Amino acid sequence: MKKKRWIEREVIAAVHDNDLVDFLNSIGLLKDIEAGKHRCNECDVKITLDNFGAVFPKNNKICVLCDRPLCVSVIDPK
Repeated sequence: MKKKRWIEREVIAAVHDNDLVDFLNSIGLLKDIEAGKHRCNECDVKITLDNFGAVFPKNNKICVLCDRPLCVSVIDPK
């Protein structure tokens, strides 16, 4: 439910590193990322708090990207 609510909210352009854990928790991703359950939507590397790059909505689903420049560059800034 949190995921759907987040998709309908205003677009967030950036989250400071100090707020990352709180942000991921607020959208229901923190526990899964800490447990190694998410992979980069582009390169399939396991996402951790150290290599987290971005989240974005796609087809009513939250997608996660690693911090590699090629992976993060796929986000359409519209």
